[in-house]
Amino acid sequence: MLLKPYFSIIVPMYNVDKYLKQCLDSIISQKFDSFEIVIVDDGSTDNSSCIANKYIEKYDNIQLITQVNGGLSSARNVGIKYANGKFLIFLDSDDLMCENYLNQIYNVLIKRPNIDILCEGHYNFRDTITEAIPVPIKYTDDIVEGGSAVEILADLFRNNGNQIVLVGRTVYRKSLIMDNNICFDITMRYAEDTDFFYHATTFAKRIYAEKEIFAYYYRRQRDGSLTANPTASKMINSLSGYYRWWAYYDNYVEENNNGAVAFLISDLQKKYLFYCIQAGILKRSDRKQVIEYIKAHDDIFNKMSSFFQRIVLAGCKLFGYYHTTMIVNKIIFAMKKIYPKMRL
Repeated sequence: MLLKPYFSIIVPMYNVDKYLKQCLDSIISQKFDSFEIVIVDDGSTDNSSCIANKYIEKYDNIQLITQVNGGLSSARNVGIKYANGKFLIFLDSDDLMCENYLNQIYNVLIKRPNIDILCEGHYNFRDTITEAIPVPIKYTDDIVEGGSAVEILADLFRNNGNQIVLVGRTVYRKSLIMDNNICFDITMRYAEDTDFFYHATTFAKRIYAEKEIFAYYYRRQRDGSLTANPTASKMINSLSGYYRWWAYYDNYVEENNNGAVAFLISDLQKKYLFYCIQAGILKRSDRKQVIEYIKAHDDIFNKMSSFFQRIVLAGCKLFGYYHTTMIVNKIIFAMKKIYPKMRL
């Protein structure tokens, strides 16, 4: 085992025997020497642990930590605890690391030694990577090169939307995470990477992005994945995360950020409202749970200002949250059939 590897790749694992070998092979095949793989078995009941142990017997830069099932956030936090690397990379066990990725990001980090967070592009795929669709990271060059951390963050969200928070396309300096007690929220079973990203960026002094690098292949909604089926708990997780960081930036006091904070506040409000509307697709009992959460956190609505937002809020006052979310969601669904590129 390397005493101080440059990178620690944290791989949470739960019942992924169908995908695990391909994932680990994509890491092992990297043409870079200074890295370790930290596999965290989150109580798998299939053949995953047997596959992982075969790799441990063959390679000395892999460690396997086993725990009782605690969820994805818990497994990632355990991985952080046991990681020895200078930088942390998170790769889910059904995804694949891009070829020569570690060499590419190493070269960027060596040239820019003050980077705390490095963001890159990724590929989406469902069955085979030969059909993968590239999702490059987009940004404004002069802002990423010379802007403050909050200005860069706003620019990344403005150009990439929520794709930017995917945990597999971001490298984190370990000292940033450890020194500021940043962790994945174990109460969140969904959107935990979004919350982690916002949390880490609030402490980062230098955020950077590299449009020429693609980090990994992201498997879109495999059977059994957490993102496949909408539920009340998933929506409440998303709502609570967006509400938390809206409240943070709504009270942000740093001046001279060229409108970055104002953009982040507006962006978080839009995302919050989007999930409020999405409650309309849930079954009746789940929708009621989400509505109760929305009612308990309605102060975010008081500062929404766009025309669409005001229309939705007026509907909530006239018809109630329950009926408005259902009606608006049906209207948006119908309009998207007519205008596929329509954005909220």
